[in-house]
Amino acid sequence: MLRSITDELKSIVSSNEFQAMRSVRGTGFFEDMLKFFDIIYVDRAARIVKDLLLYRRRGLKMLDIGSGFGYFPWICKRLGHYVTTTDVPNEMYQTVTTYLGLEPAILEIKPMKKISVTGKFDVITALKTSFHDKRIGKWSKTDWIFFYKDIRRIVSKKGFVYITSSNICDSRGNRCNKELYRP
Repeated sequence: MLRSITDELKSIVSSNEFQAMRSVRGTGFFEDMLKFFDIIYVDRAARIVKDLLLYRRRGLKMLDIGSGFGYFPWICKRLGHYVTTTDVPNEMYQTVTTYLGLEPAILEIKPMKKISVTGKFDVITALKTSFHDKRIGKWSKTDWIFFYKDIRRIVSKKGFVYITSSNICDSRGNRCNKELYRP
């Protein structure tokens, strides 16, 4: 099933109509975003679904922080999960995710600020995000510990948080590139 869903998304991403969205500019655009029109990013999203065993379950309530083009949440939604798709204000991201039938919400993660969502989630992901990026000030160990303490508020008791990016910290404040956190 995961393979057929992935193939369906690759077909959509390869279409002329989808590729025409390369011309969208506006709020939050940067040239490096154009790489996400490559179907290799569909494969990467499918790999994470597989690694997290999300294809084996249905009906999980998920929060994807920094959804970008939305390939990961699109696959999860097609597998029967309930996904909240979020990112910073960005016209291209919103155009692409809306085209894919997702409902993008604006969510900005800031140091020492509570995450502005309500409810509990079984799975929270932040894949290759940059909310902690040097452009907005590198996060300190204290910022990361605050983030993980706050995230406990919105992850269900049997849920987990999966974060991948460069230069992040784990829940203990140690530098790493990947964190699977179960509160």
